[in-house]
Amino acid sequence: MLKHSVRFALIAGVFTALYVVVSHLMVSSVDGESVNLARSFLTEIRRSEALEMRGIEIAQSMRAKRAIVEELIAERLTLREAEEKFLESDSLVEADHNGLVPRYRSPESDQELCRQVVVWTTSLLDEKGTPKETKRVRRRLMRQIEEQFPHQKVLY
Repeated sequence: MLKHSVRFALIAGVFTALYVVVSHLMVSSVDGESVNLARSFLTEIRRSEALEMRGIEIAQSMRAKRAIVEELIAERLTLREAEEKFLESDSLVEADHNGLVPRYRSPESDQELCRQVVVWTTSLLDEKGTPKETKRVRRRLMRQIEEQFPHQKVLY
């Protein structure tokens, strides 16, 4: 985490210095083309900073989701509780960043959210679970899915 903080501070410092230089050029320049170029440059600097922040936020969200799935596998959470926590972890990612990066897409329905939790769980089980554990967890999740969506055919 410290490595990321130092890297972020260094990048922020470089961008701040560039921002000051370009701002000075914009104020002192009368040439319209130079002003437009400086504005474009500043916009790209801001977009770069927003993308860097988005990456940090997504990494935090992914760590949170992995921990949630581990709790689900260990039966310390139900599927529904895991879904609620997944929504909370999505809130770690700012939706807009002032229009500089595309909107972060979160699941739009209960089924999409459920599917996301199941996919994360399956992936983690494939990575480090045993076949017996995978089968047990999968059966438990299927029961919970049937309880949560009793009148719908949900494919997983």
